[in-house]
Amino acid sequence: MEIVDRNAPRGSRSDTHDRDIERVVATEVARLKAEGHSKAYICERSFEIEDRVRQRID
Repeated sequence: MEIVDRNAPRGSRSDTHDRDIERVVATEVARLKAEGHSKAYICERSFEIEDRVRQRID
């Protein structure tokens, strides 16, 4: 589910930034799956995964 800030203008930096984060998180999840990690493993670490991605992007 995507959280949308209805006050932000379309195409705003935060919208683009959020999409970048979503794309990189999806790439990281795909990498973990390719390495053979289970859905449970990935799900249990979803906050850590997103946190690492945000640290790299921000």
